[in-house]
Amino acid sequence: MRSIRIFYRRVNFNSTSVQRGKCESSLMHSLRMTASAEKTLEWQDELVDENLIWRDSKIQKLAHLSKSEKLDILHSIAPSRSVNYKKTHQNNRRKYKVKLKKAIESQLSKGHVNIANLMSELLSYDDTALIPDTLLEKLKKLEMTRKKQRINMLQIYIKSHNILSQNVKNENSVYVQEGLFKIPHRWGIGTNVIDKECYITTVRDFLSYHFADYSIEAIICHHDERQLKEDTGAHSHYFLNGKNNQNGRYDLHKSQIRKVNEFIKSVGDIDDVLPENAQLNRQQSQVFGEYFQRMFYDFVNEKLLKPKGLVANFADETERKSQQRREMNRQSKLPKSQRSHNHYERQNELAKTELNETRVQQYQLEENISRIQQDTNTAEKSLASKQKELTQATWILRHYQKQITLKQDEVLSLEKEISGYKKTLSRLSDKVIGVIANICKKIYVRTAFLNRGNEIRAKEYTNDILVNYEQLTSPEGRQIAQAAAKSLDDIDLFKAFDNSNELDDGKGFD
Repeated sequence: MRSIRIFYRRVNFNSTSVQRGKCESSLMHSLRMTASAEKTLEWQDELVDENLIWRDSKIQKLAHLSKSEKLDILHSIAPSRSVNYKKTHQNNRRKYKVKLKKAIESQLSKGHVNIANLMSELLSYDDTALIPDTLLEKLKKLEMTRKKQRINMLQIYIKSHNILSQNVKNENSVYVQEGLFKIPHRWGIGTNVIDKECYITTVRDFLSYHFADYSIEAIICHHDERQLKEDTGAHSHYFLNGKNNQNGRYDLHKSQIRKVNEFIKSVGDIDDVLPENAQLNRQQSQVFGEYFQRMFYDFVNEKLLKPKGLVANFADETERKSQQRREMNRQSKLPKSQRSHNHYERQNELAKTELNETRVQQYQLEENISRIQQDTNTAEKSLASKQKELTQATWILRHYQKQITLKQDEVLSLEKEISGYKKTLSRLSDKVIGVIANICKKIYVRTAFLNRGNEIRAKEYTNDILVNYEQLTSPEGRQIAQAAAKSLDDIDLFKAFDNSNELDDGKGFD
């Protein structure tokens, strides 16, 4: 088995305004809705099509979701905003519940059992459950005294109840939990070894196995936070609803403590069992986090890594601190005289621990600086490339703007010409149009005879054409005939038209 490290982290969000903002920000990142200015440091745009999302029991590409669909997902997962006029709705629910009880008694006294039973059903919904609209519709169909007044009372009660049922009573309760599962780049595990779907299904199966009473809102696998030629660094984010589907309470933290306690007992570390009232001190919180990690590691090893010849282990330093912490927990239950660590040794250990932590922080800081420098270099290269592309695009844009201006001028000219033709046509009578059409037809036939060498027939048509031409007095009509002769290169006929113009006596068609 090849030993590797994995990264797993949980973040809890409650429904306070600050936590809601943080949750929305994290969801925007996961759903790839972050502002474009931040993208260059967060992910590669060229790789966003690699990302997947699991929701409603199906996996699809994240990039296939529209902006509005992503926004709907964000709003359905993030803590909802505080209820407006909360006091008013609380007063309404309390006041109308009393009226509802009196109405039930009244209906029973009159023998209206069906109505009383339906009204009693309204009271059967606890403060966290929605009352369905169908119940009110059933009541509307029944006959009762003061029906309009009673239905209005029921509507107000149901509306206030349903609004308050969606409000978390304790804003500090875990509303939604985000988890991140990743195999860091340095272990060289590509998607040819562990495909992207596995990062989703493994997390889904872990949550379903241990926390089946809580809805998994979404799991998103990212594979765009890497270089273009890399295939490592795939990871998944999950969003687990903090509301218990069985009792309607936001008690995820308590449930997770119970599960961790079960795990602690299964591995035999009884001294580390935690209080299940969710009130953990700092040290107990560390114990909880440590065993939760171990529980996740065990599941991932068994279901995902070992079948592929891999095993995830804690770092030596983490393991050493864990053993040391467990030993200190056991000794804390002994009298001070029986403990192996006296005050001096403890101070010495603390100093060493602080030194080691400082070294680790220094190493991490150096790594961060190195990573930031690499990211900066990459960003500078990308910026230079984008600036070059922008310059080229600007030149092309200017070129097409000039072309558009020229085309616009041509269009205006054509529009003026068309407008002139329209005016001309409007001044021509139907009869004039008939004469013009006849002239144009005969000009075409005359040209055909000339091309065949039949000048006699051509001359006959010439006479007919001139007779018709002389009937036209409007300049527009004659211009059309002249244009027809000119278009067929009939120069003689064109000249004949000119001579006819000079001899015109002013009679003919207008």
